[in-house]
Amino acid sequence: MKLPNGYGSVVKLPGSRRHPWAVRVSYWEDLPGQAPKRKRKYLAYFAEQKNV
Repeated sequence: MKLPNGYGSVVKLPGSRRHPWAVRVSYWEDLPGQAPKRKRKYLAYFAEQKNV
């Protein structure tokens, strides 16, 4: 099932890591005098992906 907009995503990070799965959300950064820019924030890292 797909999550609605703004709920974030679970991604697999490259390389050999202890915690290769990350949860991230995207947001818009508004800077004065510039166009809005989409940025991503990582919330947590996990050792395995869990399908709920």
